[in-house]
Amino acid sequence: MKGQPLTRALLLAAASQPMWQGLVLLAAWGSVSGFVLLAPSEPSPALHRVWWIDVALLPLLALAGWAHLSDGHARQRQRPGS
Repeated sequence: MKGQPLTRALLLAAASQPMWQGLVLLAAWGSVSGFVLLAPSEPSPALHRVWWIDVALLPLLALAGWAHLSDGHARQRQRPGS
């Protein structure tokens, strides 16, 4: 897996520790949203394709956030004494 060491560490932590998943999801939102907002208005064709992929990824990130929050609320309801 290529990428920055921090990115790899966050992905590995999120895969093994559910408590890190929310932080990784926020980092993904920040990265994708930042690129979509800051990308040049007339980018190269390759950059324009990446921009469209990121735009398409935003609803998927919203769905992932909803699933993460729903799972967390379901776990809290299952705890004894809650």
